[in-house]
Amino acid sequence: MLEHDDDDRYITDVVMRESGYAVDIHFVESSNDLFAFLITCERMHLPLPSVILMSYNAMRADLIETITSLRQNRQYTHIPIVVLGGVVDPSLVSACYTAGANSFIRKPSSASEITGRITSFLHYWFDTVVLPGETTSTP
Repeated sequence: MLEHDDDDRYITDVVMRESGYAVDIHFVESSNDLFAFLITCERMHLPLPSVILMSYNAMRADLIETITSLRQNRQYTHIPIVVLGGVVDPSLVSACYTAGANSFIRKPSSASEITGRITSFLHYWFDTVVLPGETTSTP
């Protein structure tokens, strides 16, 4: 998760740990850190992330450029990209989707929404969607 705000990182980490999902989350603070993390995963033969979360507020200047770069790199094209934004500007949402984002989610605006929104996110991405590298069986 690309998130620069310590409070948002803490809350996300706590809610994910308490959700019951076995999710390892790695936080980075910039697009440079994100690409360094991905390269390290490759060099050390570690699995790439199942989903990349990007906070719009953490990277306003290069959000679209980062999404585009991820989509242009063959090693990362399969990784879903989810953008989180506090204020939803229709032109920004459109630009994110055009660049290759898979989802744009409005960040919760109150503490009461946080747990529900993160739990819904986890349920969708880890119970509903089949992610790259997963095997499934039909009943």
